[in-house]
Amino acid sequence: MNYWFRASRPEFVFLVAGTVGGIGANSERPADFLYDNMMIHATVVHASHTFGVDKLLYLGSSWLVSTYDWFTRADRVRAATAGSR
Repeated sequence: MNYWFRASRPEFVFLVAGTVGGIGANSERPADFLYDNMMIHATVVHASHTFGVDKLLYLGSSWLVSTYDWFTRADRVRAATAGSR
């Protein structure tokens, strides 16, 4: 990351990268997603600061699946299919 920032010297950085999955992947490997995204964001934000980026746009979101069963199966199916209508 530092090599690229040193060579490119960007004025602006749009940080929209992240590791994503879905309900199943997030349920099976929540720590992996959280770790990957924290490392991506920390590395880019730090390099932006170190190499004097003028503007950093950081678009981040997070969704962690609790191990506690808050919702019924029907609730989860509704949530998973809500955007497909």
